[in-house]
Amino acid sequence: MAIIYQLKVKLDCFDNFIWRDMEFPSTYTLDKVVYAIIVAFEGKGKHDYILNHKDRAFVNNIKGAVNKNVLLSKDVKLKDLALDLKDPLYFEYDLQSQWQFTIEYLGAKEIPNGLSKNYPKVIQGKGKGIIEDFDCGSFGEVILEIRRSRKVAHVLTNNHEELDWDYRDFDVLACDLKVRRTYLKLKRNYQ
Repeated sequence: MAIIYQLKVKLDCFDNFIWRDMEFPSTYTLDKVVYAIIVAFEGKGKHDYILNHKDRAFVNNIKGAVNKNVLLSKDVKLKDLALDLKDPLYFEYDLQSQWQFTIEYLGAKEIPNGLSKNYPKVIQGKGKGIIEDFDCGSFGEVILEIRRSRKVAHVLTNNHEELDWDYRDFDVLACDLKVRRTYLKLKRNYQ
């Protein structure tokens, strides 16, 4: 039997509006978990990240790190964290824009061997996701404007990209399919 971990991933400060319930095989390395989360929240995988759990940090790039508690995420499996219901993980993507997420362990389940190829999965969720290259404060202003006007926002990103965006526009089935089809492609961005 294979073990599947169930995780709730919430975008901090917006966790009532933007979150995902996701499932991962316990044997996945933390980099694969991070790639899937980035895709599930519409990130492009262009920025460094850090994942914190208890007194350890897991990163994609260890240049200059001298602390023995800082490890490469590709070297640690999800099951190695000994997760429990009381100890969340904290994930920060794009250290400049400071997209911060809280990851809660919801439990584990067994599935027959061979079925783990159908993972990762997005089971439930709410809210569209982040706007890449957009700072968290400006993002909050966009959400407030959408809530006030009840209309789609016209957004100009930091890269001068124009887009119509609405956090309410979320399709869990499309998100799940996108995650399973594309999350490993992000690996190239971090090599």
